[in-house]
Amino acid sequence: METPPTPKTVFIIRDLETLRVIADPVRMQIFETLTHATLSPKLLAHKLGLATSKLYYHLNLLEQHGLIAVAETVMVANLQEKRYRATALYLDTDPALLALATTQGQDTVLTVLASTLNTTREDIFRSLRVRAAELAAGSPANPRHFVISRQSARMTEERADEFRSRLAALLEEFGGIAGEPESPAADPIYAFTVAFYPTIHFNDDQPSAE
Repeated sequence: METPPTPKTVFIIRDLETLRVIADPVRMQIFETLTHATLSPKLLAHKLGLATSKLYYHLNLLEQHGLIAVAETVMVANLQEKRYRATALYLDTDPALLALATTQGQDTVLTVLASTLNTTREDIFRSLRVRAAELAAGSPANPRHFVISRQSARMTEERADEFRSRLAALLEEFGGIAGEPESPAADPIYAFTVAFYPTIHFNDDQPSAE
């Protein structure tokens, strides 16, 4: 059995086709799951609560666009079994795709936002369903704190910059943890979605989309 390669740190999305592929919540969950483990389609489908037959289409698209790759091939019951791994730990988008001055750029930004928010929604909902099923099957209680919140606050630019710097430091710390070698104790995986931005409204001199 060959040793699975270590994923590179960042995969830069440079074209709209690749962005649209990863924007699908199912494919994003596949990619994220494969950043933490090398898995066969059967085991991957089980983890995500999907039918294996429905997974191959998504795996093929992700592989065609270089987002995942076959990391190893093993013999299982005299049959070759492919095991996949993400090709990078993180995804980033080429800023050239995000030019709001063009309709294409606006569509790209909406695609990125939809991908992030929809994947977070599906991941949270699946996690809650899995935990409810575990408890119903007699799994011992193991409280894990779940945090989700939306708030807005008026603040000075100086205070916003200070808060943004603290948030960036926290994100960097979390990213460092995510980049560590896999834990032999199979520690639980935690996800972190964050958005901090100025919420700006149209004023009387600016035309809205209506």
